[in-house]
Amino acid sequence: GSVLMVVYLVLRIGDLVVRGQMGAALDGSPLSLLLIAEIVLGLIVPLVIIYSPLANTRWGLVLFGILGSFGVFFNRANTVIAGMWENAGVPYFPAPLEILILLGMITGALVGYIFLCENFSILKPEEE
Repeated sequence: GSVLMVVYLVLRIGDLVVRGQMGAALDGSPLSLLLIAEIVLGLIVPLVIIYSPLANTRWGLVLFGILGSFGVFFNRANTVIAGMWENAGVPYFPAPLEILILLGMITGALVGYIFLCENFSILKPEEE
C-alpha cells in the first residue's frame, strides 16, 4: 500500500504542476486548504508513519490505515465539493438517499470483511 501511496502522491503533485494549478493549490482559499489537508493528512503523514519505526507497532499500523482511509474519503469529498462550487456555483450537501447508499456500502464492506475473517482464517488468534 505504501508504494501505491507514493505513486499516487507523485501523480497528484505532478498533475497540479503539469496543469499549472500549483499556485491555485497553495493560494490559501478554502478549496486549497482542503486539498492541502487531503495531501498532508491522507498521504504524507501515513507515508511518514509507514517508513518509520512506528510501522512496527500496532498503533502505527492502525493510524496508517485510518489516515490512509481518511485520504481516500477526503479526495472524493474534495472532488464533489470543488466540482459543485466551481460548476454549479452552489454548495453541495448529499441528499438523504445518497447518505443511506453510502452507509449501506460501508455496512456491506464491514459484513464482507467479517465474513472473510470468520471463514478463511484471515486473522489468527494471538499465541499466549
